[in-house]
Amino acid sequence: MIRVLALGAGLALPACTGPSRPIATQAEPVVRDPWIRVRDRGALEAALAAADPNAPVVLDVSATWCVPCVELRDVSFADRRVVAALTDHVRIELDVSDGTDEHALLQAWLGYDAVPHVVRFASARSVVDALRRGAKRPPVTLELRSFVSADELLAALAR
Repeated sequence: MIRVLALGAGLALPACTGPSRPIATQAEPVVRDPWIRVRDRGALEAALAAADPNAPVVLDVSATWCVPCVELRDVSFADRRVVAALTDHVRIELDVSDGTDEHALLQAWLGYDAVPHVVRFASARSVVDALRRGAKRPPVTLELRSFVSADELLAALAR
């Protein structure tokens, strides 16, 4: 039922007189996406420079049109066990969907020109230093060149 409240001077507002609803006392926790998404070398360098220099880095080179890339992101990387295994890692997704010359150069630097391509480096410092100096890619501790299930990803991360 709607009741009209008189405000004086001929003004009136409708007021709700329906059943009262409980007011939420605590908001649901917000789960933040831990992945930093970048599209170019400058953004990649900035993300690495802002990260803990000693933290390991997982770099997921992917494209929006690549079905295995989307499945890797939405299924394997989203698995709660994988999320837990990567909590201490800097997680960066390099989107090469546009296939620019800059993307080709970054992929050549990483040593593989197709997607998906996932690499893990020992530290953010090693990657940003190599990029800034124009040096070759630092050694990787993991490299995947195709879709893998969450179980396969966990096994690879454990090596």
